[in-house]
Amino acid sequence: MIPVADIHANYNAKIIFSALGVVGQHIYYRNSDINRIYFLNIPKNASEFIRNSMHFIDNPSSQPKSFCIVRDPLERLISIYKYMINVEERFDDFFDAFFKKKNLSNKNYIKVGIEHLMPQKFFIDNAPTEWKKDCQLLTMESFFEDGVTAGFKKIGLNPRIEIPSKKINFSEYDSGYKEWFLQEIYAKYPENLDEYLKQDLELYERAKNNSGLA
Repeated sequence: MIPVADIHANYNAKIIFSALGVVGQHIYYRNSDINRIYFLNIPKNASEFIRNSMHFIDNPSSQPKSFCIVRDPLERLISIYKYMINVEERFDDFFDAFFKKKNLSNKNYIKVGIEHLMPQKFFIDNAPTEWKKDCQLLTMESFFEDGVTAGFKKIGLNPRIEIPSKKINFSEYDSGYKEWFLQEIYAKYPENLDEYLKQDLELYERAKNNSGLA
């Protein structure tokens, strides 16, 4: 079994986190130096599952392989909210401060939510430059639609075993929850949320059109 090495985000990621009043860092993942598989992982985009699957993946090419899984931005935001509101009792206050662009260093605000709430583009912009070269973008739907093994093959990687498929519920909530979120939460910050989602919508469209980062 090939161990997965943890690679820390570059310095810019720490600077931006600190500017929001929260000190933290994001960890990107790679396979071994021999395989040179780089994964620009983004929170709430099945990253942990894919990272664990990388134990069983080979790169048949002499060139590095880099990939990133992106998600419909609104679906991701609702998923983040639904998850965090159940694990952090003060997340509503934190969410409000984040989208009203307040400083988040206030001791009454939690720190754990900041990494999840950063836009998907943030994690790509702050990834190591080498990893972004020729990086392949895939939507979650595209990667998982025919199973995990087929998903890795789409990006030119060879699984050594048949990787058990993970059941992905892309919404993670029913239509009633989405309607409630749009009426009760989204409506509080329409301009800020539109701005927040815009850059990720462009990224998501690139992934749907099989475009890379270049």
